[in-house]
Amino acid sequence: MSSNNTEQRSWFVLVAAGQGKRFGGALPKQYATVGGKTLLAYSLEALLDTTSIAGGVMVVAEEDPVWSRLDLPMDKVRVTVGGDVRARSVFNGLRVLMEQASEQDWVMVHDAARPCINNQWLNGLLQQLEGHPIGGVPVVPVVDTLKYGSQDYVEKTVDRNHMWRAQTPQIFRLGLLYRALELALSAGKPVTDESSAVELAGSKPLLLSGLESNIKVTRQEDLALAKYYLSQGS
Repeated sequence: MSSNNTEQRSWFVLVAAGQGKRFGGALPKQYATVGGKTLLAYSLEALLDTTSIAGGVMVVAEEDPVWSRLDLPMDKVRVTVGGDVRARSVFNGLRVLMEQASEQDWVMVHDAARPCINNQWLNGLLQQLEGHPIGGVPVVPVVDTLKYGSQDYVEKTVDRNHMWRAQTPQIFRLGLLYRALELALSAGKPVTDESSAVELAGSKPLLLSGLESNIKVTRQEDLALAKYYLSQGS
């Protein structure tokens, strides 16, 4: 496939295969509702509204009976099954994209449980990456004092300078991220996000401007905060 810059497109992998055990409830957290709409729907619609998006892949759990019953905009979205860990789920999504996209295209990997995003911010992330060979991670600075502890005691205070909280979507060149995750998974390396796989492969992702409102819904009480941010237009 061509890697000409004029033909570069953007795609997404929306990760919705988690069980959300810390969240509790009868359904995984991506199916929790705010204002009558699931977290999954908010995330999917924002990604599809991004200017250069050509399409994407939604990764769901095996035998997930819920997503197909929802009224979701699926015209440009393919669906695949996740794996035993998040990295495997992302890799499965990337493998589907590799069948139709260029290796130099951008891929945005986003967690469905981060619904407070908007197309203006997503377009801005892609603009920050214009011409970049690798990709980047949206981050916000750590503002709290950091403590390192063990066995219920503080061992030391950690310097918070140069410390950042990583968010999604993390955006990388498709081929680069695919190979980085393939290498990490085959080596049994623990990777908790896409950037860590890219870092293990020897590349340095760019730090992008994150959003304080881009929260990850992890517990039931997070829904109230998500509702507030969504009511403000994220």
